[in-house]
Amino acid sequence: MNSTIKITLALCVLILMTGCATLFSESNYPVRIESNPPQMEIAIVDRQGQEIYRGKTPSLVSLKAASGYFRPAQYTIKLYRGDEVVGTNTFYGSIDGWYFLNIFDPFLISQWLGMLVIDPATSSMWRLDKNVMVNEK
Repeated sequence: MNSTIKITLALCVLILMTGCATLFSESNYPVRIESNPPQMEIAIVDRQGQEIYRGKTPSLVSLKAASGYFRPAQYTIKLYRGDEVVGTNTFYGSIDGWYFLNIFDPFLISQWLGMLVIDPATSSMWRLDKNVMVNEK
């Protein structure tokens, strides 16, 4: 067997052993945060209650799509006027469509590895919206 065939077979095996969402998706997303009214101070808090960002709108923030194994991210945006919270918006990661391509993998073992191990472990089974709006109450 020549080296070209060996390399091609190795690449095919590698691709089959990788989850579909891991190949075609991301685990972090740039999310544009806007507010009504604009130019408001915001804080983004994660599922654990940790403040992970503070700034003014509009902002482009890179956020993780998951907060654990098989657990989508959850973020709450707090809108401030001075020290007072005048609006909030909570948003979540949702399942990425690429995740379901694992079903069409012809090899059962890589199908299950992609769905139950690789995509959830790499956080690639989740996605975030590209734009999020928070309004003053």
